[in-house]
Amino acid sequence: MKKAWKCCSVLMLTAMILMMMVGCGGTAVHFENGDFKFCSRTLGLYIEDLTAEGQQKRVLIVPGELDGVPIEGLQNRNLLWGGGTWHSEKLEKLYLPWNMNADAELLDGCHNLHSVFVLSYDPDESSLHYIHRDGLFFYVNQYLFEEIYSGKIFGRPANVSYYYNDGRTENYGCYWIDNVPYGSVLDVLPPEDPVSEGKTFAGWYKEPECINAWDFETDTTPEEKLDEDGNVIYQETALYAKWV
Repeated sequence: MKKAWKCCSVLMLTAMILMMMVGCGGTAVHFENGDFKFCSRTLGLYIEDLTAEGQQKRVLIVPGELDGVPIEGLQNRNLLWGGGTWHSEKLEKLYLPWNMNADAELLDGCHNLHSVFVLSYDPDESSLHYIHRDGLFFYVNQYLFEEIYSGKIFGRPANVSYYYNDGRTENYGCYWIDNVPYGSVLDVLPPEDPVSEGKTFAGWYKEPECINAWDFETDTTPEEKLDEDGNVIYQETALYAKWV
């Protein structure tokens, strides 16, 4: 009986190790950089947790790459055993600069997180599957919302969009999004200036013709408007890149 139990224990331990190896894509290297903890594995580079520095931030912007290596998604190897969620009592807004996969329960420990922003949508990738809880919404550009997410109760159109304004049509020409209360200044700016081949970026403007520059110190989104039933009417604030 003891011998059988010992064999069973060995098999169980072996299975657990194999599951952990599969979850990490084989041999993995774990390291920290800025606000995030990373896991580099054979399947690619992933963000798996927040650093102590990251846990103190109200706003976090997920990078698209690290030292030239694309980041595949948000994933935590410990989710199988519990305790693998991010934990932050300060995080309120999370920006994902492109569509990426995320473990469903990964953000469950960020109790004050209310907005997740996703810049684009790739139909060849898995659809978004962030946690669904009261008070948490993900935002996309209004055109993507109308095309893909209008039937999803957790998706919303962002009321601030930054456009490349250089003729490109993918992702409706959208570079960055945000969502702020109506009548407010824009308090979170794109982490980097946009790039257009053969051109130099010269600031953000209020119209495609680039006549009036947006003043980030004083300009605000339009004041809130209500319909006859008292519902807030959606209004987009569009900023356009100027190129020289």
